[in-house]
Amino acid sequence: MKRTFVFLSTVLLLFSCNRNTSQQKVREYFPIDSLIQEQIDYLYKNEASLMKSDNDSVSVKGKKLDSKGWKQELGIFESIDINKSSLVDGYNSGVYDDPVSNLDILKYSALEEKLQVQEMNIYYLKSLDDIKKIVAHVVNTNSVYHSSKTLSMEFEKHNGLTVLKKYSIIGNQKLATRDSILFSIIGNISL
Repeated sequence: MKRTFVFLSTVLLLFSCNRNTSQQKVREYFPIDSLIQEQIDYLYKNEASLMKSDNDSVSVKGKKLDSKGWKQELGIFESIDINKSSLVDGYNSGVYDDPVSNLDILKYSALEEKLQVQEMNIYYLKSLDDIKKIVAHVVNTNSVYHSSKTLSMEFEKHNGLTVLKKYSIIGNQKLATRDSILFSIIGNISL
């Protein structure tokens, strides 16, 4: 009985110490995940509608989504969240003036080519409470597949809150044995 207890305790201890910590959340960088969840909640509660097009054809006209629908629609933007313990110290960051507007840019640049989010720019007016746009360049590469895409979200003020107005996902995919496929998805949101 005592041996069983010691054995089980040892096994539990080893498993608890061997957890994958590479995906644990940290707050080193801008909290994209929180921003997306706030948008999902706001768009659902305010019965926002979505007009979505892909590769120059309208596929959804003025559709209202439930919370699950908004989560599915905006889920790809969770891939640009770089607040993971494995990514701490993986990015240079700096604040710059946008040369074509009165906005500031919080810029994150990957220090290694293997990181999926190679660059993320957060455009804002005076403070990060007034975000106007987020643009991220994401690259996935392995021996049989290459994907490069630019994810963009545009925001505006609505009742004093920053609210998603438009998003786009533009890029290409290439399998080793096939031609490249170009894609574009654009979503316009109205309240």
